[in-house]
Amino acid sequence: NAWLFAGSVVLLDPDTAYELRARLSDPDGGAAECILQARTAAEPFAPAGSPQYHVIPGAGGGSGNQNDPYRGLAVAQAHASAGAIFLLHAGVYDGTFTVTRSGEPGKPIVWRGAGDGEAVLDGQGTDGRVIAASEAHDVWFEQLGVRNGRWGLVAHSAARVVIRRCHFYRVKSAITATRNDHGTLSGFFIADNLLEGPLPWPSEAKGATVEEDRGIEISGAGQEVCYNRVRNFKDGVDTFPSQVCAAIDIHHNDVSECLDDGCEMDYSERNTRLFYNRFTDVFQGISVQPVFGGPVYVFRNVVYNIDVEAVKMHNSPSGALFFHNTFVKQGVPLLLLTSEPVRNSVYRNNLFIGTGGNYA
Repeated sequence: NAWLFAGSVVLLDPDTAYELRARLSDPDGGAAECILQARTAAEPFAPAGSPQYHVIPGAGGGSGNQNDPYRGLAVAQAHASAGAIFLLHAGVYDGTFTVTRSGEPGKPIVWRGAGDGEAVLDGQGTDGRVIAASEAHDVWFEQLGVRNGRWGLVAHSAARVVIRRCHFYRVKSAITATRNDHGTLSGFFIADNLLEGPLPWPSEAKGATVEEDRGIEISGAGQEVCYNRVRNFKDGVDTFPSQVCAAIDIHHNDVSECLDDGCEMDYSERNTRLFYNRFTDVFQGISVQPVFGGPVYVFRNVVYNIDVEAVKMHNSPSGALFFHNTFVKQGVPLLLLTSEPVRNSVYRNNLFIGTGGNYA
């Protein structure tokens, strides 16, 4: 029994305070104006001077210093406290790593490759998770290899998780954070990762016939997914339904060889934004099936070599806005293959390039 007004101001400077003037005017009479205070996010970095501990593969022991490192992740985590940085030296760390200790806001627990070769978390072919971080908060993963599992990293109902400069490979789904039972799924920063899936390209198995293998699948609010290289999954980057699916930014990613969608903004409610991404060799381009009122912003993306629909607008989406995108497709470049209505959606200044057909 209420109206919701939503909108985004885009392409601002990071870590900067802004004043936003909001004006509402009713043609039947009545108006209101207010000034909103907001600050843009900053890229998260661990505080200077955080204590550092050393870790090598093993099964117990060590004191954590460089000459006597912790042997294995379990013993290192037993000594973990807020603000600690664990430097994982080169080698293979076998088995599922289950996160049992969280940091604090501004004092994360950081698991970081030491830089002397690849530190690999190896699930040993598990049908489960290589890293299990559900319900954790303020835990970071940086410069790690993650391989040999059904899921690379699962962080349902988690908060303020950083996944940066990691390499996910030989996993069916790389990063998954969709369950949001307590409304706490928020504050993720997923950046500069290489995610390589198991699905071959080209392939005759496409669309609904493909297993649910996704590069990144995320829900919640206040998430940022940027500068990732994603390839050979069913979908590249997807949003997902939960208690809330809003205020998610997906930008500057390079996604290719997807046997279904380059990106799904599906189940977005408001203020999700997809911009400055490149999608190459995808069965479907960008999906908004459905979005619930929006606005969902899709702007300045490039989608090249689409099999079917440049934009998939099934299941009656409402509130999708497409500005300044480029789509290149063999055949007719813009198709809408649904009989269900599309509401309150806008296309402006997009470039659709095709190769011919009976109609444009």
